[in-house]
Amino acid sequence: MRKVFGTGIERSYTSRFTVMAAVTPRIYDMSSSHTSLGERFLKYAMGDNLQHTSEKDIIRRAIQNINRETQMVEDMEDVTDQFLTRTVRLDKIPTIPEDIQRRIIYLAMFGARMRGSVTRDTYRNDIITSRPSAEVGSRLGIQLAKLGKALAMVEGKSEVTLAEYQILKKVMLDTIPQRTEDMLRHMLRTCPTLDATMTAHDLAATSRYPVATVSRILQDLNVLDIVVRDGTLQRFSWTLSPYIREAIQEAGLYQDANDLSRPTRVFVKVTKKRAASPAVEAQPLPKGRVIRMRQRG
Repeated sequence: MRKVFGTGIERSYTSRFTVMAAVTPRIYDMSSSHTSLGERFLKYAMGDNLQHTSEKDIIRRAIQNINRETQMVEDMEDVTDQFLTRTVRLDKIPTIPEDIQRRIIYLAMFGARMRGSVTRDTYRNDIITSRPSAEVGSRLGIQLAKLGKALAMVEGKSEVTLAEYQILKKVMLDTIPQRTEDMLRHMLRTCPTLDATMTAHDLAATSRYPVATVSRILQDLNVLDIVVRDGTLQRFSWTLSPYIREAIQEAGLYQDANDLSRPTRVFVKVTKKRAASPAVEAQPLPKGRVIRMRQRG
């Protein structure tokens, strides 16, 4: 980074930083433009758009917590503070076993292809304006490997295990366009083998998306070699391509009924804030301690 001021002073900085942002599902509506420009973010969904686990309990708890917002904020701040100020050993970076590394490679291949870009004309969506493209999964592989190591480091492990890899799988499935993931999951459930096929109307009935939406998504997936098409114009049939089937199999995706239904389960471990003794409260804050500041109107 380089900045020249009007006084003639020039300052330059060499920096490297990571951005974490909380967004709504609206971010997926921008997937096409993000992929065409070069997607840079991994995503982790904290909840389903329709299937809300324990919905009645969540609403009941929210009602019961009225007038406790200040205490809740302080509790969350304390948990975050404990996490950010914990000691992590940097001299022993967790390693990635060969088996997990191989899974990450195929997971990156899967994600890169599923994030492929198909650009269509603004006024005539039936016309593709440029050659469809999908990135090589090297950048995704690096991101997934770093995330896996970071998760293992937080848990105090010497190597990345299947427990961390389960999170990597969810991150990748949450990162790809969700309509595309819906189509792929329903097709895999109905067409477990290459010989099994289904029509756009069948897929629309299974996924509950409109037939026109399903047909357009299938066309894009076809030019990206995610699905293959058979039949005539009057009755096309579709199935998943050998490339994407291999990536799914080797990455260990959709291996059981839970993976195929993808229920959302979020577990939060909360450590209660310990009451400080008067002697501790009289001491100055240690260096690096997070100071909570609130603006009151």
